[in-house]
Amino acid sequence: MRSPIFFVSFSILFSIGLVYAVSYLPAQLSAQEVEEDVTRKTSAKEIPLTGVFYFGKKTDKISNSDLQNLQLIAEHLVKNPNSQIYIRAHSWDGGTEKEEIELSERRSKEVERFLTIHGVSETQIHRLFYGNFRPLNHGLTTKDQEIQRRVEYQLIN
Repeated sequence: MRSPIFFVSFSILFSIGLVYAVSYLPAQLSAQEVEEDVTRKTSAKEIPLTGVFYFGKKTDKISNSDLQNLQLIAEHLVKNPNSQIYIRAHSWDGGTEKEEIELSERRSKEVERFLTIHGVSETQIHRLFYGNFRPLNHGLTTKDQEIQRRVEYQLIN
């Protein structure tokens, strides 16, 4: 019996570091069967048409878990050049109106920057930023304020 075939794939994600996947495939699979298996696994990832990325207080840094989701969105947009993404950024960090608008703008720019670095055309990206003018609710608890620090996205296919 022949030994199993060993595949390693590498991809670099900015701000996350090196990510790798290891797959073991039995040696008796043909190249066609391997390709069909890889295609089946890749196409199983479905991108939600809407979603939210949350931010820490007074920051425009995208969390590592959101970077992974944003990578999937970027791949979808690159594969579907007629698709569009709308980015709507918000803040609620206790600053002046001007500071809140500027922070939400930086958050929207950071999402746009990530997408363009990963090959998404600028014509596919539409950014809006609201500062603290469109809260989900008007509560004053820490949790209420956390949900205001967000970027909402909507994919249009």
